[in-house]
Amino acid sequence: MEGFRSQLDAINALADRTPGFVWRLQTEEGNATSIRPYADDRMAINMSVWEAMDALQGYVYQSAHVGPLRDRKKWFEPIEGPILALWWIPAGMIPTIADAVERLQVLKERGPSRDAFTFKAPFPAPEENIRIVPTDERFVEGFAAVLDFVAREHRYIGFVEGPPVEGTRQFVKSIIAGAGVQMMVVDGDTVVGWCDIMRNPIEGFRHVGRLGMGLMPGYRGRGLGRRLAVETIRAARAAGMERVELEVFATNERAIALYKSIGFVIEGVRQRSRKLDGDYDDNVCMALLDQIA
Repeated sequence: MEGFRSQLDAINALADRTPGFVWRLQTEEGNATSIRPYADDRMAINMSVWEAMDALQGYVYQSAHVGPLRDRKKWFEPIEGPILALWWIPAGMIPTIADAVERLQVLKERGPSRDAFTFKAPFPAPEENIRIVPTDERFVEGFAAVLDFVAREHRYIGFVEGPPVEGTRQFVKSIIAGAGVQMMVVDGDTVVGWCDIMRNPIEGFRHVGRLGMGLMPGYRGRGLGRRLAVETIRAARAAGMERVELEVFATNERAIALYKSIGFVIEGVRQRSRKLDGDYDDNVCMALLDQIA
């Protein structure tokens, strides 16, 4: 590995001064070699943000970076699946390590798509046509598809698959009739996320609402989750819900951080409340009583 380490500072410095470079993952040591997001401690990670695809390609394949790239087999063992994932982000946003791990997994499972792609199979930068709008019956099928997709990830919500479309339709109708509030994230005409807050129907508890939400992978880590939650909470407050509750899996650290940033506080933990695919997970109980942060 010494041959790799001896070139690292110079190659990183080259990236820093390359036109189109925005940001790279690094610790106080100036690189990312000590960051280990995977269970296998031998797995390293690197991330960077660039203004355009051609700027990144120029650095990777047409600069001194091509030397260590060509020699990587001397230092690294081959792994199963893709080792590089590319995706577009809004200007000014910095992705997280969790984003990178998720995009690599998406690429491995689905192949190149606008959610995660490669140099050989690129996708153009998306046009921003994303809206957050109140629910409507015309969104039922799209909502059902997103709910089913997120459920089958087995990571974020209690469902392991979405309910039938007709059941989803009745759920949306109940919200429109006053059982709660729901906002949809719509990209063009496609539903890509949702957030709902359902009112507790029991006398004495009708001031309480329960929040649930989800986004498709390509729309996570872009600030949409916070916007979506805030707008839905405001709608719930306007409908008379003073307390908003939720439960989130303890492994979903990014969601917990999001909810805390809005003003939710942890009220308790239900330990080993879920056992799925042989793994336990805790449920973190959170609530928002005060104003949105």
